[in-house]
Amino acid sequence: MQPTPTRWLPAILLLIAAALTLSTLTLGTLRAQQAPHPARGLQLESIEWMTDGSEFLDRKRFKTSMTKDERAFDRTKLIDDALARAKQVQKPVLVYVYKISEKSKSGRQMIRAPVLDVYMRQLIWSDPDIERMVTQSFVPVRTVFDDAICERFSVRPLTFLEPAILFLTPAGELLHELRTIRTFDAPWIAQVLRDVLDKAHGPLVADDIDSAKDRGDWQRALALLEAQGSTSARGAYEQATMLRRLRRGKAALAALDTASDRLQAEATAAKKPAAEQPQRRRRRPRLPQALQQLDLEIAAERGAVLIKMARFDKAVTPLMKAADARPEAWGEGPSRRAEARYRLALLRLRGGDESGALRRFQRLAQDDPDDLYAHRAEVNMRVGIDDGLSLGAPMFGYQRLAWLPDGAFTKLAANTHWPAEPLTDAQIVDNCVRALLAQQRSHGGWTDSRYAYCPDARITPNVWVAITAICCQALHRHRDQFAEPELIDAALRRGEAYMLDPNQMNRGRNEDVYSDSYRLMYLSHRWTDARETAQRERLANAMKQIVAAARQRQKNGGFWAHEYSNAFCTAAMVQGLLAAKEVGIDIPADMLSQATTALASARSKDGAFSYGGAARGKTSATGLKNASTRMPMCEAALFTLGASNEERLQFAFDNFWQHYQTIEGVRHTDFHSDGQIAGFMFLHSLYHTSEAMRLLPEERANTERKKMRERLLQYPEIDGTFLDSEELGRSYGTAMALLILANTK
Repeated sequence: MQPTPTRWLPAILLLIAAALTLSTLTLGTLRAQQAPHPARGLQLESIEWMTDGSEFLDRKRFKTSMTKDERAFDRTKLIDDALARAKQVQKPVLVYVYKISEKSKSGRQMIRAPVLDVYMRQLIWSDPDIERMVTQSFVPVRTVFDDAICERFSVRPLTFLEPAILFLTPAGELLHELRTIRTFDAPWIAQVLRDVLDKAHGPLVADDIDSAKDRGDWQRALALLEAQGSTSARGAYEQATMLRRLRRGKAALAALDTASDRLQAEATAAKKPAAEQPQRRRRRPRLPQALQQLDLEIAAERGAVLIKMARFDKAVTPLMKAADARPEAWGEGPSRRAEARYRLALLRLRGGDESGALRRFQRLAQDDPDDLYAHRAEVNMRVGIDDGLSLGAPMFGYQRLAWLPDGAFTKLAANTHWPAEPLTDAQIVDNCVRALLAQQRSHGGWTDSRYAYCPDARITPNVWVAITAICCQALHRHRDQFAEPELIDAALRRGEAYMLDPNQMNRGRNEDVYSDSYRLMYLSHRWTDARETAQRERLANAMKQIVAAARQRQKNGGFWAHEYSNAFCTAAMVQGLLAAKEVGIDIPADMLSQATTALASARSKDGAFSYGGAARGKTSATGLKNASTRMPMCEAALFTLGASNEERLQFAFDNFWQHYQTIEGVRHTDFHSDGQIAGFMFLHSLYHTSEAMRLLPEERANTERKKMRERLLQYPEIDGTFLDSEELGRSYGTAMALLILANTK
């Protein structure tokens, strides 16, 4: 019987929380799908969408096609009705495309679009500033894009990925499109909305603050506030909120200091003269109710600003003040108490304490069930059908707490890719290492991947162990380039403990081949740099145990399997075994000879490697294109095993680059959206191809490194991290990018 992975504890807590807040949703009903999908009925945004009413929430398998009734809905009329309303109110139309279902891809370019739709609802559409802008300044539409709408707006599969937003003039002309949203940052989206409104109407000329807020014109709102010449504490506080929206952290903190000083002066003025107070009670009286509430609002705002400035430790004290105040101290009106409590939970999560964050989310949902932030907390506790994992974006590293870098903001951005000058090596290392450190959980693992096919809960522990090994290797190889190497050292100690703990594995299930191969790659690098004999012995013993377990998992034909026996995971296993062999670990000769036989059997006459099992000499019209992502790593494995040559190896690289545009074209999808090529294979193929470059003749190797490096620098997101398929996660993508960067120097 397999040991229960201790990583399931947070998932169990999620189930407990879900049972407490949603008693009708039990684990049994979720697994059997007898109850409604857990994402249905979420209370988040208050935007009144014009909508087609379709949904793509998963059942037992991913839903990729519309029902008969959904297909019959007239989306052309929906858009036309929205345009008619837009003409009446003279506002542009905002069309939110959360799913594309057209004939060429049959709804399979993004099979997990509903997951990202929840992220959009939790982080974007329910953001108070975004809600106000959309409600007041646009005619909002939420719809699936079917064949007719795709044709109407020239939407082409793979070049336009959901979630996406189209902006239309009242006449139906395209104002702007924002596609392939993968970084969910409300201030960034707010700037896109503001840019679109400026394009539609020209600069704002109104002189009232509400109109400026409706347009998201924070600079105009701040100027109007300053022009009022207010000397009140409330006036300084309101200016601070505008300065925060403008990403002017130091000025916002200064305005909050001014607000606090004015608050004390106003409180002093409100006190009774000392002579009127009883002689036996000269203690400072409590603030009047209105000032007491403002004092707490200032604390909540200070915490919010400090978080945006990445001063996370400093943010705790003011947030605690706002969160722990008695509800009556906030008065009758709206308060920021729940917001402060939610931010404290996010800080717990960022510190790796997932269980502590869940407990805070649960208390918030119980105490303030009608508040927006309680609704957001509920999303984090609801359990999806994929492995019992949370639906919430913060639980998987998709909510950034600090401001994005200034270079992320550009006029009328078209996607969430980094838009400024290419980042330098130092910037990439700093951004990516800090992102990885923030995503490591308290048990030492990186567990922000929700990769599971079909879905299958049994593979997830092995995926997390494999990704933890990838993250550790990335951190280790960039240790000397990072400003605080001691942080990496601590992360590696915790990561090693996690990846080598047998309780974190689900031995004998899919993906343990990758957990073995990537651990061997990391441990061999770590062994090379180890200076102490005891440490080398510990690392060597760990590698020996992994090799012994891998031998048990090798199939009779010599292949290893992840979901099925195939050449690419066998090649990855060979790479790990040979890395261990180079540092002195004994690898049984029959393991390598059988792997050689298996890999050779998977190669077709034209040089392509089959997707699964032996090729049996077959060739096909799409064989070389479909095999392009795996050919360099498979040919490299045979080359190192003495069963290939330079000509074959260079042909594999030629084929890789010949089809690179296709490989790159699906990098953000989560399905086999072009034959056998899929987004979740993109960085996998780049990493293993970059590893194989060292086997090429030196001149060719240098050319290959330069070519891949140039492409890698085009792929950061606006937060400076990397990802391909969203289900593999930001930690995986970011770590893979760091490894490719190291291999292409």
